[in-house]
Amino acid sequence: VRETLFAVYMDTQRMVRDARWKLMWYPQDGKFQLFDLEHDPHELRNLAENPAFSDQLAAMKGKLREQQELFGDDKVPQVK
Repeated sequence: VRETLFAVYMDTQRMVRDARWKLMWYPQDGKFQLFDLEHDPHELRNLAENPAFSDQLAAMKGKLREQQELFGDDKVPQVK
């Protein structure tokens, strides 16, 4: 069992998730999507721009950066 799942789609998308949260990143335009899978399993409410979730967004960006380093994801810049 993994605590974190990391996925890549070409140079257009990166994803990291844990048991509750999922972060999608689109490097070409710098956009993020953050979903609370416990309360929104169908991913209908993007929380990335909601200030109430800024700490969770930062935490998930950190997990994404860690996974990029772990797997040598050098096709796109690491998330900031």
